[in-house]
Amino acid sequence: MRVKNVFRLNDWDFRSFFIFVLSLQLALIGTFILDTFGLSLPFLREMIGFLYLTFVPGYLFLRIFRIHHLGNIETFLYAIGLSFAFLMFTGLFMNTVYPFFGIIHPITLVSVMITISVMVFFLCILAYVRDRTFSAHDLLPLGDVFSPPVLFFSLFPFVAIWGSYLMNHYQSTLLQMGLLMAIAIVPVIVMFTRLIPEKYYPYILFTLALALLFHTALITRYVWGWDIQEEFYLSNFVVSESFWDPTIYRNCNAMLSLVMLAPIYSLVLDMGMDWIFKILYPFFFALVPLGLYLFIGRQTNEKIAFLSGFFFMSIYTFYMSMPSLARQEIAELYLVIILLAMINQDLKWRQKSALFALFSVSLVVSHYGIAYLFVFILFCSWAIVAVESRFHLLDITSRILTGIQDRWGHFRGLKMQKFSFHPSVLPLNLVMIYLIFLSIWYIYTASSKPFDIGVIILDQVVESTSSELLSPDAAQGMAMITNPATTPLHEIGKYMHLLTISFIGLGFVATLFGQIKTRFDPRYLLFSFVALGLCFGGVALPYFASAINAPRLYQICLILLAPFCIIGGLAVLSGAMNRLGRPEAPYKLLSVFFAVFILFNCGWVYEVSHDRSTSFALNDEVDLVHFNQMEITGGEWLASLTSKNRIYADTYRYQLFKRYYGRPAMRVNPTTLLQEDDYMYLFMGTSNVQTKMLAVHSSRGVTLVFDRYDVSSPLLSYDLIYNNEGAEVYY
Repeated sequence: MRVKNVFRLNDWDFRSFFIFVLSLQLALIGTFILDTFGLSLPFLREMIGFLYLTFVPGYLFLRIFRIHHLGNIETFLYAIGLSFAFLMFTGLFMNTVYPFFGIIHPITLVSVMITISVMVFFLCILAYVRDRTFSAHDLLPLGDVFSPPVLFFSLFPFVAIWGSYLMNHYQSTLLQMGLLMAIAIVPVIVMFTRLIPEKYYPYILFTLALALLFHTALITRYVWGWDIQEEFYLSNFVVSESFWDPTIYRNCNAMLSLVMLAPIYSLVLDMGMDWIFKILYPFFFALVPLGLYLFIGRQTNEKIAFLSGFFFMSIYTFYMSMPSLARQEIAELYLVIILLAMINQDLKWRQKSALFALFSVSLVVSHYGIAYLFVFILFCSWAIVAVESRFHLLDITSRILTGIQDRWGHFRGLKMQKFSFHPSVLPLNLVMIYLIFLSIWYIYTASSKPFDIGVIILDQVVESTSSELLSPDAAQGMAMITNPATTPLHEIGKYMHLLTISFIGLGFVATLFGQIKTRFDPRYLLFSFVALGLCFGGVALPYFASAINAPRLYQICLILLAPFCIIGGLAVLSGAMNRLGRPEAPYKLLSVFFAVFILFNCGWVYEVSHDRSTSFALNDEVDLVHFNQMEITGGEWLASLTSKNRIYADTYRYQLFKRYYGRPAMRVNPTTLLQEDDYMYLFMGTSNVQTKMLAVHSSRGVTLVFDRYDVSSPLLSYDLIYNNEGAEVYY
């Protein structure tokens, strides 16, 4: 049985398409009416609102651009990216224009829905004028939708939800541990058997990514992590004040992915900001491996693409850091969509230029760090194209290699691949449009804080390079490589990471010399080469990686470099395996390696061996920036009592007060409690209450060192003024 393909709404006949859009619009209005009369149905408004906001504007733009006959995944991702752009810039329009007409609180549910509905109506008219005659008979086989692999792997995100529930309420990690083991063996099953057809690989990657994200994101009812506390404050501030103040001097305040996208979803779906960041944003970020699979698969093969996506999501940062970086989740999705559009050979030049312009400016307003990295990648790539097109360095290198082979007999069998690096590969006008918009946006929003930060970082790196190059005290990447691990098992985990990094370097060389058959787009190769340079810069350049955080920098670069890790591993293993008559063995060996690799990264191995735990999703004794109900209640009580300048807390709990002030409280240190201060409040969270220990951190160069100290004695001179058995306040 076949039904209309809902992933390619832009290919439907216009009458059916318009009926679908109108039905969603009326259904959403109907949920508002039901809520008004107190007749709301659980999750109905959330589901309909999610579908309407996430897909309707995007598919309308695809019809306006006359973009058709793309695959399900690519169409789906473009629609989401265009919808996000529509929501962010519609919110910006409302916030900028409506106050001139006396609407001083423009970001409310009523104004948001009226504005979006009117604009969707005009988009429908424009789509009708542009694309009313198009119709394609594209059907979706229900047999594929309800096939055993799809149904089985659809369970993984739900198992993650149940596992986090058991962890939150019963401190049981049994389901979490079982889930992670099941995820680890998936690549082994894929490479060793034929149980799973290749057409299901993308969906499997998506469900595994979502399960990995949910198994950490859903720990506690509240957002956890460092940066996201400020992101929560700024997004929630827009909802509570019904207005975005672009003059607030914060980097994050310039990010429409926080101050427009999240508030609009929160208002329309009637969801709290915690759940927007804990459910919706991880869902969107889980699409990144899906996009990776698509653009890597087009340039290599399905197995390399699958292992690349799995490697990307295996990294600790993917599920232990990214759920606490909401703006970066959206920005990485945009980066993947840009790469996908860039290598597409079916789009016309005008269509590709329009998509690049929309997605790149959306990237700028989503995350300043990735925006700066991308403009660096663009300019370096353009410079390489300009130099290569004039001096033909690759041809010269190829002739030198041939001469060495003919004269001395060395490097037999190596041959440089031919790549076309003519100027039209990367037009300067597109690069300049991106740079101009980036400069204008970062100068004129958030009181130019993002622009100032970029200048400060650049100045610091340039000034200190001559004296602190490759210094572990200044180069965070070098510090991470040279610092000893805490235990032998952690040392093994560290060397597994170094092995994957070595594979990336070898993979790039193997690609240039054609050791593994690929079809890489010249622009993708250029971007990847610059990304590899950024990774080396993170290791060598002082204060560069630490400005972004070295693991985050590496994770961003892996969007481009992940396939080269697989190619490098295949190049190392293929020679021996081919001689043994086992050409498929390299894929199987790599699948086993990555199965073990993810178990080390997620902390599974350390839990089983009772080593030093790294995951609070598997061990509730791991103390990090995450808060329970009692800590939230205590923090709210204290925040209502006094200002943040009078509140002290340890290195994890002081971040809690970003939820209320947008800034952290004062960070306590061993000497703070010994000072005589009549106006000091000490906040202690659950871990502090149970152990009478405070966590502190200090800096050794660019490395943070964490420690704990006993406060039992100093507390004797303080009065306990609040206690809910999970949080205490002393005065």
